[in-house]
Amino acid sequence: MSVFLPAIYTLLLLWIIVRSKQFRYDELHKRFLPAAFLLKIAAGTALWYIYTYYYTDRSTSDIWKYFDDSGILFSALQSSPTDFLRMITGIGDDAPHIAATYYQKMNYWYQQFDSPFFNDGRTMIRLNALLRLLSFGNYHVHTVIMSFLSLIGLNLIYKILRPAFAGWRWIGAVVVFLLPSVLFWGSGVLKEGLLWLCMGVLLWALMQAKEKPLWLRVALTLAAAWLMAATRLYVLAAVIPALGGWWLAKKWNSTVWKPLAVTLAAVCVCLLLLRMWPATDAVKLVAIKRNDFINLARGGTYMYDSTRVLHLDAANRNALIRVNDTLVRIQRGTPVRWWRVADNFMDTLYTAQFTDTATFRLLSDLPRAGTLTSTRYLQPGIADMLRVLPEAMFSIVFRPLPHEMRHLPLIPAAAENLLLLALLALLLRTARRTPQKALTVYCVVFVLLLLAVTGITTPVTGAAVRYKSLALPFLFAMLMLHINPQKLPAFVLRLTGINKNQPQ
Repeated sequence: MSVFLPAIYTLLLLWIIVRSKQFRYDELHKRFLPAAFLLKIAAGTALWYIYTYYYTDRSTSDIWKYFDDSGILFSALQSSPTDFLRMITGIGDDAPHIAATYYQKMNYWYQQFDSPFFNDGRTMIRLNALLRLLSFGNYHVHTVIMSFLSLIGLNLIYKILRPAFAGWRWIGAVVVFLLPSVLFWGSGVLKEGLLWLCMGVLLWALMQAKEKPLWLRVALTLAAAWLMAATRLYVLAAVIPALGGWWLAKKWNSTVWKPLAVTLAAVCVCLLLLRMWPATDAVKLVAIKRNDFINLARGGTYMYDSTRVLHLDAANRNALIRVNDTLVRIQRGTPVRWWRVADNFMDTLYTAQFTDTATFRLLSDLPRAGTLTSTRYLQPGIADMLRVLPEAMFSIVFRPLPHEMRHLPLIPAAAENLLLLALLALLLRTARRTPQKALTVYCVVFVLLLLAVTGITTPVTGAAVRYKSLALPFLFAMLMLHINPQKLPAFVLRLTGINKNQPQ
């Protein structure tokens, strides 16, 4: 059953890809996308293998923690179908018995550092619970289905980006479908696969589906935007202004600089306006997200009582006194960091010699992240955010550096960085003007905003290479738009089969 059922779904979905005209392009061999689908399944299986046998802590692995929690949610289907529907839809799921019976048994329904708009793991728990209707609990079926869903999204994005790849033959398809980070992180049971689907549907509905009925375009746009917001809100926050810039570039007969400047200025104005209401203060939310990420990446032991959350550094774990499996105390004289519940955990306090003999409930006990690049906490202000932005942008674009490749998943990311540097060098040598102004504006705005937010909130290289994968096809397309492929070095032309005399 563990192999047979995924094989059946693979053959069925492969047949759909082969038969559908939506997966065929003149510049690509007819077997390219079926092969890409099989490669995605292989990459998703490799992800499963690495996070099952290489990184063996199942409780901290994203591919397992949402899958395992979905089993608890799915168990309600047999015992109480009404509770199952409540939890799947989120309607009426605040009943006390649901929290006690299901949510409190899950490891990741409640975040350790819960902040507004960012508890998006519940979407993946719900999605995995729904997929269990087809998989019967077989994890590899989830991999096959997620690979197919993300392929649909990437296929729609390829339709959008095809003008950027004029003259590049099959290389454009490689950039969209087969970049290592896109292939690896977008093929497993992770949020990236769902985000590729949502982004593809949203962009296609707004940019290319003009011949489709208006009601269908509106329905697809709203559904994709809602699901993207529920999965990772800041990705949608980067897409919306990018679409605004694309629309302005379509309307204005000008260079790309005018719609680009207006769009980025509008983003700055919106950030200032949102600061007027604490619940919608994007700068504050980004600061919370970064600080939460650092708290988790630092590792150590977190514990809490009714008024505060405390952190004991991993180097001082021998000062932890365990009362039982869930209750702990801290040895007197130990340095401790802590946060007040009343302050919404914003102010980090430090006690050099802890003297409190109270008992605390254990929240988590984690190792330090091996690729943590910064432990600087961010204050919820624009000035402090601007101070960390240059370092954040460098880290998100160019890391991992060669000497930082200590972990297996970082090696393909380093190869992508070398390819990026090669394209930048080619851009300086073979730059051209492009008529695709609207597409250029979209790519620039989306890439800048997504990388800025990701770089600031994710000071851990291992996580950053995953999160930035959503920007990579647009980043490479943006560069390829302005590189003349006919002026590439002769060995590149021979290797790729690009026709030097082909009209652009």
